[in-house]
Amino acid sequence: MLLVAIGGCATTGQADTRLEHAARAVPVPAGLTFTDVHKQSMDTGLSETLEVDVGYASPMSCSQLQQAWLALLARSHKSITSNEVDGQTRQIDVHGLGANVSIDLGDIGDCSRPYVAAQNN
Repeated sequence: MLLVAIGGCATTGQADTRLEHAARAVPVPAGLTFTDVHKQSMDTGLSETLEVDVGYASPMSCSQLQQAWLALLARSHKSITSNEVDGQTRQIDVHGLGANVSIDLGDIGDCSRPYVAAQNN
């Protein structure tokens, strides 16, 4: 009889599913339209980092999008950290979702393609 033990490491497919679930757990303001899911892995030399991006299309200006998303996250009682660049919020980290989750509002002056990114932690 041959016994084989398999360790507790998640497969890439399981990790992708977990990360997509974490990204989709972020509430999305009304008016945004889902566009796509992009999955990628990056080798940092020490370990592999998996990332799942859930993309949206937005008709809002950057300031409208920022205000709408921050208000929605506050109403949803999500723990967040805002990161500013040149006085504008460009990224919002959302805590407590089982992954490193952040909202990227887009480039300064162009917030038409925001996305939610989830990375393994």
